[in-house]
Amino acid sequence: MTAALSGHEPLVDQWVAAVDDAVALQEETADDLRQVPAAVASRDPAALERLGDRLRCADARLAEAAAVRDRLRARLAAALGCPPADVTLRRLAARADDGRAAALRRLRERVLAASDALRIQHLRAATLLDAYARAHHAVLVGLLRQGGDARTYRTDGTTPWWTERGLLDARR
Repeated sequence: MTAALSGHEPLVDQWVAAVDDAVALQEETADDLRQVPAAVASRDPAALERLGDRLRCADARLAEAAAVRDRLRARLAAALGCPPADVTLRRLAARADDGRAAALRRLRERVLAASDALRIQHLRAATLLDAYARAHHAVLVGLLRQGGDARTYRTDGTTPWWTERGLLDARR
C-alpha cells in the first residue's frame, strides 16, 4: 500500500470484507428474484412460501449488512481524516498499490453489476406479480361481479346475458 493507506490496512480489509458480504447478499437476492416466475408458474404453495420467506429475510439481512458497512466506513473515514462519503472503492484504489488497487477495482465492478442485477430482477418480479394480480382481479370481477338484482326473462324463458353481471352468483 502507498503511504496514504499504510497503517490502515486492517480497517480497509474489514470495510472491503463488509462490502464483499453486502455484494454476496445482493447476488443471492437477485438469484432468488430470478426464481419468482418459475415458482409462481409451478403453483407449488410450499415452494412459493419458502421463496417468499427467503426474500423477506433478505431485506433485513441487506439492511444489517449496510449498517455494518456504514459503521466501518465511518471508522475508516475517521482514521483517514476524511468525510465518510470520500471512502469509496474508487478513491481507495487510487491511493493503494497496484495489486490492491486492481482488487478494489474488481470489487467495484462487482458492486455495480450486483446492484444492477438486483434492481432489474426486482423490477421484473414486481412487474410479473402485478400482472398476475391484475389478471386475477379481472377474472374474479368477471366471475363474481354483482350487477343489478332485477332479473328479467326473455319470452322463451331464458335470461339475457348481461355483461355487467358476473358468471357466478357468489351469494348462493
